[in-house]
Amino acid sequence: MVSFRPLFLKPAPSSQPQRKVAGSRLALAISFPLGISSLLFAVSAGSVARTYFEFEPAISRQFTLQNLSDQVIYLDEVLTMSARMAAASGDLSWEERYNIHVPQLDEVLAEIQQLDPAS
Repeated sequence: MVSFRPLFLKPAPSSQPQRKVAGSRLALAISFPLGISSLLFAVSAGSVARTYFEFEPAISRQFTLQNLSDQVIYLDEVLTMSARMAAASGDLSWEERYNIHVPQLDEVLAEIQQLDPAS
């Protein structure tokens, strides 16, 4: 004779706990690369930050030197044109203009020398 078991009854629990083998492998397969990626990202971010903070003063100094170089070029042009116009016209206002800009050029050159003694 066949015994019928109602559908709403669950089977009796076994004495050993069941393992979710596929689930634990999937979690490991996802968490290990994710952890390695996070570690590599942190190392890369630290490297980028260190590089920025090391180069920022040098870049700032270079911008300052470039600005001073532009001023030297401008003042050189002012002095050259003033000398040429004074020689060509004999007008003393050109000599005054020349004499006004000489100290400015000296200040810029002294500042460059202070920032970059090798130049």
